Amino acid sequence: MLFTWPSSTINNFKSNETVLPHVMESYEVALLGSVASVGALVGTPLFGYLLDNIGRKYSCVAAGIPFLIGWSLIAAFNKVEIVLFAVFVAGIGAASGLITPVFASEICQESLRGVMTIGTVIFYNLGVLLSYLLGGHLSYYNYVYVQLTLSAIYILMASFLKESPVYLMCKGLEEEAAKSIGFYRSSKPDSKEVLEELNNIKRILEQECDGMPEKEKLKSDVKAKPKENISPLKYLMKSQPSRRALAVCLIMITSANWMGILVVMVYAEPLFREAVPNVAPTLCTAVLAVVIIAATTTSASLANKAGRKVIMLYSAGGSAVVTFLLATQLHLKWGPHILTAVFIYVFCFVYGIGAGAIPYILFCEVFVPEVKSFCSMLIMEWSWMSSFFVLLIFNPLVEIMGLGPVFYIFSVICVCTAVFCYYFQPETKGLPVDDIQILFTTKRKRNNRVSSWALKVAASTRDLGSVLRETRSCVHACIVGLGVFDPTLYGTLLKSEASESDSDTDMEDPEPVEETPPTLPFYTGKDGKTKWYKTPPRTNVRTRSENIITHLPGCKPAVRDKKTHLECFEIFFTEELVDIVLKYTNQKICLRLENSEPNPSTKETNREELKAVFGLLMLAGLYRSNRQSIIDLWANDGTGIEIFRNTMTRQRFTFLVNNLRFDDASTRTERAAIDRLAPIRDVFEVFVKNCQSAYTPFEYLTIDEELVAFRGRCSFRQYIPSKPAKYGLKLYTLVDAKTFYTMNLEIYCVRTTVR
Repeated sequence: MLFTWPSSTINNFKSNETVLPHVMESYEVALLGSVASVGALVGTPLFGYLLDNIGRKYSCVAAGIPFLIGWSLIAAFNKVEIVLFAVFVAGIGAASGLITPVFASEICQESLRGVMTIGTVIFYNLGVLLSYLLGGHLSYYNYVYVQLTLSAIYILMASFLKESPVYLMCKGLEEEAAKSIGFYRSSKPDSKEVLEELNNIKRILEQECDGMPEKEKLKSDVKAKPKENISPLKYLMKSQPSRRALAVCLIMITSANWMGILVVMVYAEPLFREAVPNVAPTLCTAVLAVVIIAATTTSASLANKAGRKVIMLYSAGGSAVVTFLLATQLHLKWGPHILTAVFIYVFCFVYGIGAGAIPYILFCEVFVPEVKSFCSMLIMEWSWMSSFFVLLIFNPLVEIMGLGPVFYIFSVICVCTAVFCYYFQPETKGLPVDDIQILFTTKRKRNNRVSSWALKVAASTRDLGSVLRETRSCVHACIVGLGVFDPTLYGTLLKSEASESDSDTDMEDPEPVEETPPTLPFYTGKDGKTKWYKTPPRTNVRTRSENIITHLPGCKPAVRDKKTHLECFEIFFTEELVDIVLKYTNQKICLRLENSEPNPSTKETNREELKAVFGLLMLAGLYRSNRQSIIDLWANDGTGIEIFRNTMTRQRFTFLVNNLRFDDASTRTERAAIDRLAPIRDVFEVFVKNCQSAYTPFEYLTIDEELVAFRGRCSFRQYIPSKPAKYGLKLYTLVDAKTFYTMNLEIYCVRTTVR
């Protein structure tokens, strides 16, 4: 709201009826639009320092104080110099644009990282919309008072947040980090989800800076150095991937600022007043903010589907076309005035989808925790500097060249941005930070790092041939067994290493070293040979496309609004399933009625009554009444269960249970010849389909067998003495390893041709 405030007040400051002692000069107007960026320029290194010293939470609280001071000065004084100084002070608080994306990316899951980071941009644009609306309907001082109130509310609400778990882990506060993750996941600190996320944070923090050559790492006499607390600058100088990532982020942020969006947002009212003089500028600017919000919301939904790079390419290319058309319209005036407003709206939407959000996602994703705050501070510092430069020179450029030619420059910058992103921006969708860092290494180093684990396993041998043989056997047993790599990948990898060492490249053969026993803990398989390592090897390659989760795990949208027990029951026992049972049950009842006289207890049933039967059967299981007589359940002497008597008579329940059927009895013999589960196959498959349609699993699934206790008559009842129940029906199940939700199952029928 601070950066768009000049758009609604600039006419007041330039008019003779201004609230200031005198009318603002042109250079003062230019400073009003750009001095907030200077304040942010000063505040960014301050908050970059505070991020790593007092934490993310208290940095957010501290960021609200400059806003409170700045708006208080504007409310108390009306001198031009004090107003400019107050905007500068409030601009220091605007450096919270550095804190918010970092904080959001550290408290959310990796699958939500893009959406959460874009969420900060969406709320920024909501502030722009609110500023346009309030500026057009409130007086000067009422607007300032609203800003004061919002600043106080921000400080109060930020104080209730929990600290970032990544920051707490960096400080060694593991217990507090677990509580923080539990707070943001609505889970207990000792839950499986929290512990898994803690382990992921530990893994990232324990990464070593890529400063030791691979050849040195293979030597057994090189001892692992203890992790040092080096400064972020020294770490950045030693880490080539971090330097390349910083360069890419700086160029993308600069390009995004120089594509023209800042000019459109800060000087929106004057632009619309010139473009569409017959329409109220306040309405035009409000619509502009709505368009930008719609664009960033669309970007949030596309970021985890189409990918960051694709969206950025389309956004930059589309912005180049639209700004060129806008420039020709402003310069040559070849169309009606309304066309100028249309081009501005289209430009803001196309820009907001990609260039307005993706650079901010990128710098929150690509840096390891050791340099994340430092690099984010540098990027935001440069962003404010470039913003200040653009806003400062815009008015002089317009006076020299005209408005149209300035947008020609913006169009050229958009084209250059698209070209740069095509060649240098990596795709980071769904990747953890350690995999993203590999994308910023050179091609040769990337190949060396992919093969580093295989070379470490083989480093204890003297001969290159034995290196390949030992590596192949160990990697095949460990890595392929875990399902981390395709076997053909390591075969190709080892062949390429052998060819590189034979072709006299600059990578020398490893020197002979003494044999050392393996130190990695492992389990031995049932065959006595296969080794299952407790810690999977570092893959250091891009995640395959088929292994990237593209859908949010958990309940699907169609079932998330189910609240009552009946609604949850109907997720699995749908009308389709009930109708199958209803059809064949009534078919059986009709056959019985042909040889007996009808009475109220032997009539055909309907869907509601059948659901009642299902409910009573479940209640009987709930009350553990499987060995209790039906007569006892319906007893009216105080020992029975009242809900059974109130639902239906005992005679009716007995009749329906005896006639309950799940298939067509006339064709069962043919079907049973190839499928021993034929009597319930149709209903069973519908139930499994309903289980799959209601839930999206997490990335890890477990296939296992389960014995459901059962001692009744059944031809495929199993006897497994190692199980607690010993007798029962054996199921093969596919279960979500995190939530234990059943995604698929099949009943073991000894022999069947159905798969």
